[in-house]
Amino acid sequence: RGLMEDTHMSFGVLLTLVVVARIVWRLMPGHQVSSLEAGWMRLLSKATHYLLYVLLVAEAGLGFAFRWGAGRPMEFFGAGIPPLIGEMARPLRRELREFHEWVGWAIIAVALLHALAALYHHYVLKDRVLRRMLPQAAQA
Repeated sequence: RGLMEDTHMSFGVLLTLVVVARIVWRLMPGHQVSSLEAGWMRLLSKATHYLLYVLLVAEAGLGFAFRWGAGRPMEFFGAGIPPLIGEMARPLRRELREFHEWVGWAIIAVALLHALAALYHHYVLKDRVLRRMLPQAAQA
């Protein structure tokens, strides 16, 4: 169980670093993606992307708070990241853990819907939304 928890935390920290890098990259001038859709599809597309970012950041924050709230370091492939917050009461930690789990399931659900929407664009609408996500060489 300890190895699984350490692996979960390590990949969680790694994903957190990737999400932060992705957000910074998207905020840099010239890296904003223009939507191919118009109207309600554009609004839904933007809302979904923002929701995924919010959920990913919340998931990371809840995971760190849960672990550090127990007064224990966050594991990152064998290296411990010391707690940046003080210990919390056990009921609060239980709540954080439960929220962490719920947000994880929400990420899975929203990501699945997002993937299904991309397939809908590709196979039903036959537009280039899915193709523009691929590396340039694969689009040719």
